Amino acid sequence: MGVPTVSVVIATYNYGRFLPEAIDSVLAQTFTDYEVVVVDDGSTDNTSEVVERYRLARMQAGRLRYIRLEKNIGQPKAKNLGIRNSRGRFIAFLDGDDVWLPQKLEKQVPLFERSGEIGVVYSDFTWFQGEQEFPEMGHPAFARGKVTRNLIFDNIVPFSSSTVRRECFERDGMFDESIPLAIDYDLWLRFSLNWAFDYVPEKLVKGRVGHARLSCREEERTKIAKRICEEFLSRNRDKIDPSGSLRREWLALRYFREGHHNHHLHRRMRALRCYTRSLSISPLQPKVWKAILMLSLTRDVIESLKEEASRMRAAIATSSRHKGAAQKASLSPTARPAVLAGPVGRCDETPSGRP
Repeated sequence: MGVPTVSVVIATYNYGRFLPEAIDSVLAQTFTDYEVVVVDDGSTDNTSEVVERYRLARMQAGRLRYIRLEKNIGQPKAKNLGIRNSRGRFIAFLDGDDVWLPQKLEKQVPLFERSGEIGVVYSDFTWFQGEQEFPEMGHPAFARGKVTRNLIFDNIVPFSSSTVRRECFERDGMFDESIPLAIDYDLWLRFSLNWAFDYVPEKLVKGRVGHARLSCREEERTKIAKRICEEFLSRNRDKIDPSGSLRREWLALRYFREGHHNHHLHRRMRALRCYTRSLSISPLQPKVWKAILMLSLTRDVIESLKEEASRMRAAIATSSRHKGAAQKASLSPTARPAVLAGPVGRCDETPSGRP
């Protein structure tokens, strides 16, 4: 069997209940020149039984390869193991709890042919839980070309939507095995220095929510991502930020986001410190001043304002009902004769004082 165009790497841990849907979504691809490499990172559930059924069914075609680890080694090492055991010109990643739409590879692979400088192609996605989808949850703005600046402020690449040229790994390295979370963010930042990115503006991936997954460790992930970005900016200052303005802009946004997060958790003093740090770096930020104004309103004041607004709405509604009832009464059939009889009767009578 020849070298496949795409190697699909699925590194999974205890996702046996979701894995069939993920694998089926790969096998349903309209683009068929691919192999699947499943790395079982020491799962203790039925993952091995699930994969074995697929492996036996696809044995002759040699399409699905299964690597089972006796103990859990962590996501970065498991993904790197999958890459090393893959053969394709391009590596596409899929988490074991996510799902591809059938045309995902068909629409992404041709974009690499536009230029040898394109190293990563990704797409839009939607969140889902069971049969329900949540497209309104949103995603940072997509970008193509040189996207280092975009990545500084947001991880714009949904991991399970990514397909990567093999040369990217050969030139700029694989996943950093020293960090437990945000490993894709670190990878995209490094790749962005030497490669262009492109994307398909369609929802080609469904990311599962509503269960215990790595993304639930959001606060820890955010802290690690900040450290990754800060170290990246320091290492590459001469190349991407000689004046230091990009780092200052990033710091201002970082403190604003930290403030917003703490405000949401009712940590008022922490939020205020973060907002003031943001303003000390960049004073002309209307959104930060607005956040401080909202923070200055105590919960009691906010609740009082809400109650007052509710009372005003109720009063307006009551007034409208009374006004409507009065108008209706003035136009009712029983009211019309009394109004008309007076002036008509007086016009027909003989004026008083006349013979």
